[in-house]
This record gives sequence, C-alpha cells and structure tokens, in this order.
Amino acid sequence: VRRRYGAKTAQYVLCRSKDKCRDARKTTAGVARYANDARGSGKRNNARFAGFSVRATRPLPAGAEVLVSYGRDYWRTHGK
Repeated sequence: VRRRYGAKTAQYVLCRSKDKCRDARKTTAGVARYANDARGSGKRNNARFAGFSVRATRPLPAGAEVLVSYGRDYWRTHGK
C-alpha cells in the first residue's frame, strides 16, 4: 500500500494489520468497497468487518445501505 500510495490516503484500502491490506481500487467485486460508515449521518451501523468481509449485525432488507464503522484510525487520518 505504501509503495503504491506513499503518504497519501488510499481510498479503497482496508488493512487488518500493518502487513495485511486489500486494495479494491481497480475492482467492483469486493462488497466491502460499498460499505459506508454511519458516522455523522444520524443512522446506526448495521454491519461489522470480519477479516476482509462485511457481516450484517441484524437482518437487512433488500436494498438497504450497508453501514460499518471504519474505526478510530480511519477518522484520525481523515480528521473528522
């Protein structure tokens, strides 16, 4: 990730540790790429990360937006 992006923020990268990252920049196949964080929206997260997958924390109706916490490190980096 650092080799590709340097110090810049990688928009579609999910890291589970310093050495284990996935970059969904060039694919639309990873469902986690479409999950958003509910922070600041007035909505509640309805899913969680499980490794590199996303799992619903309650039944979701068809077409529901998947909302998952990006975590403290994400928000520290993005300053919000």
